[in-house]
Amino acid sequence: MDDDRYFESEEFRELLAQYEYNLEYGHRIYLDADELCDLADYYMTQGEDEKAIDATKRALELHPDSCEPVTMMGDILYDLGRYEEAIPWVNKALDNDPYDIESWLNLAEAQAQLELYAQSEDSCEFALAIEPDNQQALLTLAYSVSQQERYTEAQEHYDRILARQPDDELTLYHSAVNLCFLQRYEEANIQLRHARETCPPDSMELPQILLQQAFTEAHCGNLDEAISALDSANKANDPQFPIDYKILLGHIYLISGKPTEAGRCFETALQDNEKYYHSARLIGLAYMDCEYYDQASYYLGIVLYSALKDDSNEESMKIARQTVAPLAYCLYYTDKTELYRQALVIGARLNPEDMKRHFRNIFPSSLKPEDYINCSNRY
Repeated sequence: MDDDRYFESEEFRELLAQYEYNLEYGHRIYLDADELCDLADYYMTQGEDEKAIDATKRALELHPDSCEPVTMMGDILYDLGRYEEAIPWVNKALDNDPYDIESWLNLAEAQAQLELYAQSEDSCEFALAIEPDNQQALLTLAYSVSQQERYTEAQEHYDRILARQPDDELTLYHSAVNLCFLQRYEEANIQLRHARETCPPDSMELPQILLQQAFTEAHCGNLDEAISALDSANKANDPQFPIDYKILLGHIYLISGKPTEAGRCFETALQDNEKYYHSARLIGLAYMDCEYYDQASYYLGIVLYSALKDDSNEESMKIARQTVAPLAYCLYYTDKTELYRQALVIGARLNPEDMKRHFRNIFPSSLKPEDYINCSNRY
């Protein structure tokens, strides 16, 4: 019997009524581990997350040697997107059953969501050792490898998936993104057009597919098609989370070699004072992407130094950490030597990992970010 049918059965309804009655009146609850896990599973289907967690905790307390509540807790926290909390429970579940493919898949995805890409890659390899053609493991593996900038290797994984599932829009999208990193824009464009054709109109993936298509069309020299795809993305997107249309349009103009038109779009975006610094950062990154380093460093500099003025605010410091390495990288390509050296010092303090990533082809890999300043005149 599947879960939906079981949850409608008289047997389960009696179990649910008994459990909730005992909870309401403070009576002692003693149920089997599988019964409490069934209740947790039911509450998750009803969107009652805390009740699901509570039922699982009771199962863990009453049945400390049972494996099922351990797996259930990991599954619940994973489904809720609470990945840091989920990982220890998923690892405990794997200690109990090292061949549990679902736990390996959840672990790999949770690690990828937390940007622990090397760990995610390892978890995918374990999953594939159990089930060599598991599509979810292959997709997460390809993504994790791509995020480690091993794009050629990642593309081999994407090609393997698409050979079996040529119409899977999610794989087509991620494969196209990876192809863009390889500057294989024509191939990426073919995949994105196919993804757009196969993607259901109400799919949550459609706006991202359209946005990526807009940029890929621009790289292929198809400006009209790029703007059309951007317009379609704007219409398909959830109105509660509007895209930064003018900034994205400006970025497309930059890719297409039209900096004057891009500048007009950016000026319009900056007129929204409430989003000024958010817009300025995105504009800076757009200029950086297209190697307009003077303009990029101007906007990123505004964002960084404004954020640093409010260094007691965690949100401001988060913005500063996200901005300092791109700013330092752009300043490297300008004649603003003193500002560049200042950015190296700030970057080494605020976000050494991102500095290492941005400067991996400029400074020796053995050099620590805090030592960049001492070698800034030599490389």
